[in-house]
Amino acid sequence: MRQPDGLDVDRYDGGGTTHVLVLEDERLLGHVRLIPGGYLAIARAEPARVHQAAGDADLYGLSRFCIAPWVSNSLTRRALNACLFTAALRNVIDHGTHVLLFETDPAMIFVLRVLGFSVQEVGEAAPIAGRLLQPIILRLDASVLSPLPLKIANWTQAPSVGATNFSEALS
Repeated sequence: MRQPDGLDVDRYDGGGTTHVLVLEDERLLGHVRLIPGGYLAIARAEPARVHQAAGDADLYGLSRFCIAPWVSNSLTRRALNACLFTAALRNVIDHGTHVLLFETDPAMIFVLRVLGFSVQEVGEAAPIAGRLLQPIILRLDASVLSPLPLKIANWTQAPSVGATNFSEALS
């Protein structure tokens, strides 16, 4: 539901939900939302497959992964994506959880595996705007997360995302 201040809020924005932002000065460059218990906007996960993939671990759902539309430079967009994704993963681990449920383009599953993640498909891909989104469980592990910024930078030819702020990541 769009509010008078322009913010879009829904029932998942309350209680334990975390919003990860990338800011430069006071301008919002990117955003991702982490929802305890999981969340899928389009695809449908099979509960038994989610439970099997997650085990008894709590999980978070990743949603509203977005970059401001006025960020047009492709290198900047890739760096922002890397910053947001890495920050979201670290945040989930900081909450004591090591399982992330989200939807992604099926081609990204290969990239996630190359980066060292344990990925399990937990439902059938669903179409949205001419693309498919595959529900997956991503198992998080500190040994995969530590070298992730360098791996992502090498993979995408983006600058390192280990900097403390976005301006440093681009320099």
